[in-house]
Amino acid sequence: MKVENIIGLSPYSDILSVHYAEKPDAPLVPKYVARSGGDLTIDLSPYITIEWEAPFETNGAPILGFLVQMSINSGDFAVALDASSNPNQKTFKFQGLIAGQSYRFRVAARNVKGWSPYGPSITILAATMPPKMKPLTIGTITPNED
Repeated sequence: MKVENIIGLSPYSDILSVHYAEKPDAPLVPKYVARSGGDLTIDLSPYITIEWEAPFETNGAPILGFLVQMSINSGDFAVALDASSNPNQKTFKFQGLIAGQSYRFRVAARNVKGWSPYGPSITILAATMPPKMKPLTIGTITPNED
């Protein structure tokens, strides 16, 4: 833009750019990567590793980080991982889980405008290695004669 008066024209002003952004869309459902049932004989508890992607639509601003919530046996969700300042963290190994429990995970993304809604959740069962089988015994089966 230039301004003119009786003396003449001013130089062009600096370019003003306006950047419009909104909160990002919710990420998709996280993906199951790995699971171990652990080995309770050596104090190794079950773990679950998940990964996620940034939402397809960031709505005009880059993603700055993520929150991952976890729910145990369909209970209330609570923050299990705060990666709100790390946009590159898109995988996590949740350790110290309890065998036989069902775990749900969901992810929200953050940009400069705020947090997205949480995306859909994935449910994964934590399990342990089965115990060693007892030796088989060989016997005779007699058919029932009626």
